[in-house]
Amino acid sequence: MLFLFVGASSITSTSSASVIEGQTYVEHWSDGEAYSHNLLVHRYGITAGQSRDGGGVTASGVPDGYSLVKTIDTSGYTATSYPWGQCTWFVYNRAKEFGISYDMYMGNGGDWRNKAGYQTTHTPTEHSAISFAPGQANSDPTYGHVVFVEQVKSDGSILVSESNALGLGVISYRVFDAETAKQFTYVIGK
Repeated sequence: MLFLFVGASSITSTSSASVIEGQTYVEHWSDGEAYSHNLLVHRYGITAGQSRDGGGVTASGVPDGYSLVKTIDTSGYTATSYPWGQCTWFVYNRAKEFGISYDMYMGNGGDWRNKAGYQTTHTPTEHSAISFAPGQANSDPTYGHVVFVEQVKSDGSILVSESNALGLGVISYRVFDAETAKQFTYVIGK
């Protein structure tokens, strides 16, 4: 399993990478670049269960071989029911950028998988949320964690974005291989 972490803020522009105990960590802080409105879901008809190996946009810090449909710009994110910088705040707002809705009261990250009225699957699904049970994939042992699926590749690997894995409000990325990705619970937004 390869983990790639990339952080983002709107103040400086620097990056670094290191390998610790066989895991690669990459950190990057963006200078607030504008994001693209190129929506592959609408343009190319990508739906749940499909993969995307090409297309999309490259953004500072996205791991090589992966891409986003649009870069992340948290400057317009709201913090009405989810505290600023938490994983729930990020996924709720990131999904909204794609016209995808989640309830304002889904609970803690580990609770999203159990929210009534939402379809769940173990099939990697682009632009869905993954709700990690407490302790799963290094999530908080009490509250769990939630991440946003940015890309599903034809080999089954996935790129996720998340907040608060590296610090409150720090946006980072992880890549999971196909076998690991099949173990997760994907929550399909509305």
